[in-house]
Amino acid sequence: MPRSKIRTVFDTSILVSALKSRSPSRSPAWFCLTCLREKVLENYVSSEVIEEMKFTLAFIAMEVASKTNRKGVLALADELIRIIQQNSKKIKPKVDFSKDQSIIRIIKDESDIKFLNVVYSAKAKFLLTQNTGHFGNFVVSGGKTGKAKIRQHYFNVMTAREFQSYLSSAYPKTAEKCKKKRKKA
Repeated sequence: MPRSKIRTVFDTSILVSALKSRSPSRSPAWFCLTCLREKVLENYVSSEVIEEMKFTLAFIAMEVASKTNRKGVLALADELIRIIQQNSKKIKPKVDFSKDQSIIRIIKDESDIKFLNVVYSAKAKFLLTQNTGHFGNFVVSGGKTGKAKIRQHYFNVMTAREFQSYLSSAYPKTAEKCKKKRKKA
C-alpha cells in the first residue's frame, strides 16, 4: 500500500471508456474508478473539469444508447459523474495555462488546458487519459505516455491500462484490492 494516496487527475476520456465498456469487470477504466472509490487514489477536479465531464458523458450516452437501453446508459453516465464528484477533491486551480503561449503551442486541444491547470495546481503525479495524443507533447521521454513536465512539475501521462499495470507492479496488494472490489460492484 502506498504511504499516502496517489494523486491523480482523470481526463474525461477515462469516463467515456467506462461508459462504453461491455465488461466492467475487465475494463481498465473501471479498475481506476474502483481504486478511486476505495480511496486508494486522491483525484482532483475543478468546476470546469466537472462541467466538461457532464456535457461529454451526456452527449456520448445519447449517441451510444439505443431506444431500448437509453435510460440505463444515461443512468450509468450519471453514476460515473457521481463517482467522480463524491470521491474527488474539487479545487480552484492556482494557474491558468490558457494564457501561456508556451503551453498553447504544444497542446493538441486547447480545451484540455483545464486538466493541466488541475494537474499543476494539485501537484498530481498522474494524468489518466485515453487521449494520450492530446497530452503527449508534455512527455519528456519522447513517447505519448510516460514522465511529463509542466514548468517545474513532473507527472506521468498514462492510459487506464498502463496505470493498472503500474499499480499492479508497484503496489500488488492495493491493485488486488481494487480488482476484487470491482468484481463485486
